[in-house]
Amino acid sequence: MVTLWRLVLVAIVGIGVAAAARQDAAPADLDAKLAAIETRGETIEDLTASFEQHKHTALLREPMVSSGTVLVRGGRVLWETKKPRPSMMGIEEERAIVLYPRQKAAEIYPLRGEMRLLGASPLPRIAKLREAFEIGETDATDLLEAPRDGGGTRSLAPAEALGLALTPRPGPMRDHIERVRALVDMAVPALVAMEIVDVDGDRTIIRFSDIRTNQGLAERDVTLRLADDIEVSYPAGRPEAGPDEGAAKTSGETSGDREPLP
Repeated sequence: MVTLWRLVLVAIVGIGVAAAARQDAAPADLDAKLAAIETRGETIEDLTASFEQHKHTALLREPMVSSGTVLVRGGRVLWETKKPRPSMMGIEEERAIVLYPRQKAAEIYPLRGEMRLLGASPLPRIAKLREAFEIGETDATDLLEAPRDGGGTRSLAPAEALGLALTPRPGPMRDHIERVRALVDMAVPALVAMEIVDVDGDRTIIRFSDIRTNQGLAERDVTLRLADDIEVSYPAGRPEAGPDEGAAKTSGETSGDREPLP
């Protein structure tokens, strides 16, 4: 379930960041910045973006790279990985659906407890994230560094960038995620880069680009619907039946070599 925790974390914390400061941060200054993000975020009805993920693991010399798009509206998020292999993930209030179109297979995970708290909305309010994380201000501009002509690097961070450090509070998430850094463009507001460090040392960096808000997305645009010929499995237990899974074939097993997006 480590991969799913990472996916939900990115979808929920990443697309709309609003949080509370840790006691060792500068509370008044950080709280003012977060209040500004929250106020601006209330004007966002939907969001679209492209993403590129680099996953660094001790087992491989080079990072695993994938890319695609993400759509957000209300409490729903739809990820579509296009390279190197197509896959999709839809996050709803009570469940996450991962689809592997080439295998005609899908996995459905219930969002219970802490997962359900985070999965309620991609634009969480301060009180919700405070329950799951301690959050402080940090420098995260290096997450958007690019090579400079002639050597060295240059930062592509937006002018109104805010770096956040998220530390899971005691609970299930701490068993999977060690720490997170997020770089937020306060002018949108939206995440432009994120680094997630798992407890096993794996490090994932996700960068977002071509971010657009209020594009008039409908619920159907951000809903992952399964065709009748898709075989469905429930690796973490079966959630309450939803409208998209009733007609699908079901299985109690899941393939261990599938890698969910992003």
